[in-house]
Parts: sequence; C-alpha cells; structure tokens
Amino acid sequence: MPPGGHSTLAQPTTRVVLFHAPQAAPAKSLLAALSRPALTTVHASHPWRVLAALLAPGAAACVVVLHEPGALPNVAELLEAMGKYARHAKIWIFDAAASPALRAATETDLALLRRSE
Repeated sequence: MPPGGHSTLAQPTTRVVLFHAPQAAPAKSLLAALSRPALTTVHASHPWRVLAALLAPGAAACVVVLHEPGALPNVAELLEAMGKYARHAKIWIFDAAASPALRAATETDLALLRRSE
C-alpha cells in the first residue's frame, strides 16, 4: 500500500443500467445527472441486456433506471426476472413530464408496471 494508507486500485463503482426504448435517445438531463465518477452507465434497450448488465461482476451496487417506462418493451418480464436473479438492484424511474423527473420506484409503481402488459 502506498504512503498515506490509500490503495491505488480503482474502487468499485455503482453500475447504472439505463433501460430505454429502442431508437429512443435518453434525455440529456438524465445523461448529465449520471455523468459522475462514481457511476458507470450501461445503456440497454432490451430487458435481457438489462439483466445481463445487472448480473455482471465488478460493481459495488446496481441501479436500473427505467427511462419513460410506458415506452419500454417487456418491463413486466424484466421485473419478474429481477425478482428471481437480481434482487440486489435498486429500481428508479425517469419520466420527463413528472416532478421530480428521476425518482426511486415505489411498490405502487412496480405493481402498475407488472400489470401494464
């Protein structure tokens, strides 16, 4: 360990999996908010790509951001799979028309998303 007691190895970051509709660019304000050194952002437009990113090793924590969830494919299937294989992940919702636009998903939100398909 170098002098001062701090390791020179990179610390694990929080992996943010940004789930957005195919051919839909995520909001610039959201991308700006996610541009932080402690965050690693992975873009995904398919639910199984989201799950793969959540299960990949190397992150200290994982967060899924559902970008405009009403426009996303197979959200109910993703939530079911996350309940089995990625219970550790936190779920957030980005809705540009809402205030605040980015917020943690509530149990009510998740129940509505599970029934939306």
